[in-house]
Amino acid sequence: VTYRALRAFRGALRADSVDDLNPGCAVADDLPSELLLHHILCARWPTKGEGVKLPMDRVGLSVSQYSLWLDKHGPNETVDALGASIETYENRVKSDGDRCSAWRVAKLWIETKKSEAAVSS
Repeated sequence: VTYRALRAFRGALRADSVDDLNPGCAVADDLPSELLLHHILCARWPTKGEGVKLPMDRVGLSVSQYSLWLDKHGPNETVDALGASIETYENRVKSDGDRCSAWRVAKLWIETKKSEAAVSS
């Protein structure tokens, strides 16, 4: 992680709401999307009600195993795994009205990353 990314992450931590972390926000240019998605899912997701499970929880990995998995896989695979976690949440919480704003922002990031990957391939 670069110095610029660390400074951008500080901006993500200080954002007033998850809506300030949409694709195209000030921190988006310098912060890897997989890092920002982890932040949204871990720190910005409401803890009450039906939450989203991180990929490590969905497949039964420990924190150290998940860390090793992240080291071995690239950003696109990480975003795909995070996207699968969001889809699992979507299937559990059927109504968009019951979904939190963090879901909407995370979904935008997943769609943006997938469209970027499609253009580059």
